[in-house]
Amino acid sequence: MAQTLAAQTIDRTQRPVADPAPEIAFPPYQTLLLDNGLKVFLVHDPRPLVTMRLLVRGGNAVVGEKTGLGDAVADLMTKGAGGMSAQEFAEQIDFVGGNIGASSSEDAISISASGLKKHIGKITELFANVVLRPTYPADELAKYQALQIDGLKASKKQSDFIADYAVRKVLFGDAPFARMPSEKSINALTREDILNYHATYVKPENATLAIVGDLTASEVRALLNEKFATWKSTGKPVKLESGGVKVGKQKVVLVDRPTSVQSAIRIVGAGPDYTSSDRTRASLLSSILGGGTGLGNRLASNLRETHGWTYSPYSYFTTNLFGGSFVAAADVSNNVTDSAIVQMIFEIERLTKENVPDEELTLNVQSAVGTYLMSLANADRTATRVQSIDFYSLPTDHFDKLVEIYTSTTPSQLMAIAKKYFQKEKMAVVVVGKASDVQESLKQFGDITLWNEDLQPVKGMETAEAGVSADQVWNSMLDAMGGKDVLRKVKSLSIEGKMELSAGGQKIPGIYKMVQAYPRKEYVELTAQMGPQTMTLFQQFTTEESAAQIQQGQPIPMGDDEVQKQIASTHILQEAWLDALGGSVELKGIKEVDGKSCYVILLKREGADDQSYYIDRTTYLPYEIVAGESDIKFTGWGKVDAGITQPSGLIIGMGPSELVVNDLTYTVNGTVDEKIFQAK
Repeated sequence: MAQTLAAQTIDRTQRPVADPAPEIAFPPYQTLLLDNGLKVFLVHDPRPLVTMRLLVRGGNAVVGEKTGLGDAVADLMTKGAGGMSAQEFAEQIDFVGGNIGASSSEDAISISASGLKKHIGKITELFANVVLRPTYPADELAKYQALQIDGLKASKKQSDFIADYAVRKVLFGDAPFARMPSEKSINALTREDILNYHATYVKPENATLAIVGDLTASEVRALLNEKFATWKSTGKPVKLESGGVKVGKQKVVLVDRPTSVQSAIRIVGAGPDYTSSDRTRASLLSSILGGGTGLGNRLASNLRETHGWTYSPYSYFTTNLFGGSFVAAADVSNNVTDSAIVQMIFEIERLTKENVPDEELTLNVQSAVGTYLMSLANADRTATRVQSIDFYSLPTDHFDKLVEIYTSTTPSQLMAIAKKYFQKEKMAVVVVGKASDVQESLKQFGDITLWNEDLQPVKGMETAEAGVSADQVWNSMLDAMGGKDVLRKVKSLSIEGKMELSAGGQKIPGIYKMVQAYPRKEYVELTAQMGPQTMTLFQQFTTEESAAQIQQGQPIPMGDDEVQKQIASTHILQEAWLDALGGSVELKGIKEVDGKSCYVILLKREGADDQSYYIDRTTYLPYEIVAGESDIKFTGWGKVDAGITQPSGLIIGMGPSELVVNDLTYTVNGTVDEKIFQAK
C-alpha cells in the first residue's frame, strides 16, 4: 500500500504538461444562391430558435458629405415598414415573440431577426418588409434626429467618446465613416437622402444572408424565394474604396477639453488588414501588451500595478474593409499624462527588442485557443464568421487554421510583427485633455496639432498684448458688470429662471433658483415640472459654517474636505471681493472659444478649485468659467436691478449632464429669509 501511494505522489513543484489541443474542425455550413442572386449561408442548429442576419455592403463609408447617413438608414428601418407604422410593426413582431433590428458600421449595415421556428413564416415576412419596404416616415426621422442630438451632447462630455473619433480622424482622415457627427450634420439628413441610400445599396448582389436554425436547404430556399420574390438584382455590386490608414510620420494630436481632470491617451498606428497573414499572430501580440484575457497584461502591470496611474489600460488591433489599425489606450490624471505616455511607448518598444518569454506566450496562446474553441459551439457566431469570409474576401480555410497558427507562434515571429507595426516614427499620440495643463509636457513626443472638442484645428493659447495685465483685464470685467463699488453694495441676490436638464438621454423641464446673501450664504434649488406635478431634484445649502446637499429628498454624504471646499467656493458676486478673499489672478493668454476671442484669467482662491475665466475681449464680460469638470457659459448679458449687469441665460455643464437656464430674473438687495440657507 505504501509503495502504491508513493508511486502516486505528485510533484507539485512542476507545472502539469498540457494535453495536445483537441482536433476540431470549423462547423459545417451550406451555401445557397437564390433566384435573385442573393448568397445565403445556412448553419444548422437543432434548437427551436431561428436567427437571420443580412449584411449589406456600404455602411457609413458611402455617405459622402452626409455624415451618419448609414446610421439613420439602419435605425429607421424598423420605424415603419410594409405599410405599417412603427407601433403597428412593433406589435406584429411582439405578437410572435420575435425580434428585428438593424445597425450600421463603417462598412456595412446589418439587419437581424430572430424567433421561434414555428413562427418563421411570419417573422421572415416582417423581416422582408424591413429589408425591402421600409417607409422612413418623416416624423420618425424628426424623432431620430432629436434623440441623436441629445445623445451627441451627452457623449461629447465624455473624453473617451471624443478620443475614439479623434483616433478615427488620425487614422483615416476625412473618410465619411471617420467623421464625428455634429448637430448640423444630423439636422442635414433628409428623408430623400435615406430613400436614395436604400435604393442604391440595399440590393441582393450587394448583400449576404446568414441563417441559423433547424431548417433544411430546401425549406430556406422556398421560404426566401417566396418572401423576397420582388427583390431583384441590378447586377451592379458596390465597390467600396478608401485611402487606407493615414498616420504617416510621428505626431501628437491634442484635443483641448478645458474641463478635463484626466487625459484620455491613445497611441495609434497602422495594423494588418483583413487579408494579412499577420492578423492572427498580431492579436496575440496585442493580448500580451494590453489584452483583456484575465491573465494580466503589460500595460496593466506597468501603469496600474507599478505606478497606480490608471485602472484598466488596454490595446487592440482592429480592421475594416479599408485597412487595419492598432490602438493602445489609457486614461490618467493630467499631472501624469506625459509619464504615462513614456511608459506606454516603453512597453510597445520592448516588444520590438525583447522576445516574449515562453511562459507568457503559452498562457496567451492557451487563452486564445480556448476562447476560440468554446465559441465554435455558438451557431450564431459561426454564421457571422462565415459571412466575414465572404465579405472580407478571406481564405475559405481561414478559421480552420486559427488554432494551428496560434499554437505554432514563436517569440521571434511576434518580435518580427512588432517591428513591422510598432514603428515609433509611424505612430501618433492622441490626447484628449486640458491643454493648459498638458500641452507643454507633450512637446517631447513630437510636433503638436491642437484640435477643439469638435476635432477642428485651432490655435493654441496666444500671448496677450504687451502691457496688458491680469489686474487690468479683471478690473475691466468688473466695470462691464457695473463697477466694483456697485457690485460690493449688493448684499442679497435672488435669481430664478426656466431650466431644462439633459441627463441620461432625458430632457427635464423645471425651475432654477439661486439665493445669495453676504458674505458666504447661498441656496440653490432645481425643481422638475412633470405635467401638473413638481419635484425637487436638488438642493444645495451653504453658510459661513456649514454646507449640505440634498438630491431628491436624500442627503448626499459629504466629508469634511468637501464641506470646507463648498464653503470656500461660495461668496456673493465673488469677482468684486477678490482682495478680501485672498484670491489672485493670472493672465494665461488669449484663446478663441466658440468663435469669440477671450482673455484667459486663472483665478486662485485658498480652499477652492482653480477657476479659468474666459473673458470676451470685445465686451469684457465673462463668456465661460471652467472649474474642475464643471463649466458655466453665460448668454444675454444686460442691466438688472441696482445698476449691475448680469446674464439672462446659463449653460451649466455637470459631467455627463447639462443644465440650460433661460429667462433669468433678478431681485437685488431684497428681503431674504435666513432660514433658507440651512438644510432642514
